[in-house]
Amino acid sequence: MPNNEENISTLQYMQRYYQNQYLTLERNIEESYSYINEMKETQVSLKNMDKVSSKEILNPIGTNAYITAKTGKIESVLMGVGAGFYAEKSIKEANEFVESVIDRQNKFIQKLTEDKEGLEHTLLKIANNLDKISDKT
Repeated sequence: MPNNEENISTLQYMQRYYQNQYLTLERNIEESYSYINEMKETQVSLKNMDKVSSKEILNPIGTNAYITAKTGKIESVLMGVGAGFYAEKSIKEANEFVESVIDRQNKFIQKLTEDKEGLEHTLLKIANNLDKISDKT
């Protein structure tokens, strides 16, 4: 039968492991919210496409570098669809695609949040067990 020192050491190891998992989930949630915000900015741009059609715009060509360009009638955009691939989509299709990405990210955040809550419960149990063992010594 393991002694209290071994139990404490094992529980402390488990606690550190779960704390690292918890921090990873928090970072993933933050990154997902950031991605959603970027996609919402894309939505705003897509909704305002008719306002920039046949107008001069600043077009980024690198870090802090822009050129002035005149747009034609904007009927479609190139959208990153994953794995470095792009697809030409109508404005309506692009809006639908962005909305589906946001929905998917929200579901992912929900799952991560549930996992995080489970880890919180596990960490609390470990802390209680550590307290019980410490009280016995």
